[in-house]
Amino acid sequence: MLSSPEGKPNIRYRIWEHPKEGCFYGIGVDPAGPSERGSQSAMRCWKDRPRQLVAEACGTVTEEVLASEAARFGQYYNNAHIAIEVFSYGRTTLSLLLSGSDVYDIKPYPNIYRGPSTADLQADIHRPTGTYGWSADPLRRRILFSFARKALRFAMNNPGCMLDALALREYYNVIWVDGKPRAAPGERDDRVVADALAWLIFEQDLFAYSTDLKEQRKDKMFYIESNQIMFNPRAKPPKKEGERRLFA
Repeated sequence: MLSSPEGKPNIRYRIWEHPKEGCFYGIGVDPAGPSERGSQSAMRCWKDRPRQLVAEACGTVTEEVLASEAARFGQYYNNAHIAIEVFSYGRTTLSLLLSGSDVYDIKPYPNIYRGPSTADLQADIHRPTGTYGWSADPLRRRILFSFARKALRFAMNNPGCMLDALALREYYNVIWVDGKPRAAPGERDDRVVADALAWLIFEQDLFAYSTDLKEQRKDKMFYIESNQIMFNPRAKPPKKEGERRLFA
């Protein structure tokens, strides 16, 4: 059972649905520093099918604690994919999840979101690259909030997909300043950002994501890579019963 960890009172879990076998989950992580006034780190977990918010963990913690809890959160939800925003904060969280740490008792986490290239984003293609995390440059910030808008619209039109009151307050207090989306003065957007990051994960469900993909496809004549059907000339078609081949 996932609960607020003992000895870490500054992070609080809220769970609306526990993990179900066979379901795919995405977790958006919006890190904030413990000294960042008026802000908090937020992790929001969504289920893909049916699309639904299932849990969150929010609090004012260090990035080391956040990384530890993100790994625990992800493992609980079927080793969910985790997308982390990297801006003023986030690099430490991302690094600890990728590499692990004996000091903080964190093992390398296998399913970390890799953002698309700028060229792909401009073409609305979400093919993963080698760059982990979601950087918060102006273009990506606008795209991120467009996915937050999708999440809000989806929740409003689908009674089975609820958004909690705390999140709704944040959504309705996002404003535009000099062409950039941000929280209104005195308000937060942590849950909004975390929701959008989780939705970005689901944009990549058509693409190859497994870390041992080469091992999986080495004996297959056809496989999917970067949303294309690829042919492997070295693979041998399966033998039929009683069949003899000139070149085995």
